[in-house]
Amino acid sequence: MAGTTRRSILLSALAGPVAFAQEQRTSAPPAFADFHGRAIQRPDESTELLPHEREHVIEIEMPEAIKVDAPFDLSFSMPNHPKNGPHHLMWMRIFVDNQMVSYMTFAPKWVQPRAALTLELPAARRIEIIAECNRHGIWGKAVPVVFDLES
Repeated sequence: MAGTTRRSILLSALAGPVAFAQEQRTSAPPAFADFHGRAIQRPDESTELLPHEREHVIEIEMPEAIKVDAPFDLSFSMPNHPKNGPHHLMWMRIFVDNQMVSYMTFAPKWVQPRAALTLELPAARRIEIIAECNRHGIWGKAVPVVFDLES
């Protein structure tokens, strides 16, 4: 390590997370194509949706930009999905960069498929919600994570 100074080591240690967070901000990994071999359907909200597609749109609410390692609220729902016995949402799973961070199941009746979490992310590129409807299979939505590097 000839020519390596203490200052250059400290600067690279400090700049490393910033460079990593900057990279996180610009590139997101691809979303899951399938879940255990079953195709994930992803309604394109910019087009005219069929009635059964409208029922399966996942809404994700979170800040536009988050701070590294700072808590933030994430909420998600499938507000138009029926919640009766013969047609209901069975479960929802939350992934951060392909790692599951939470899982919830829903009763066939009485439960509106909505949940909220508080997360703290040291670094991440994508949050993805995957849900299973007992009639229409697996549905998903992914959103990129944008870090606030200004503060």
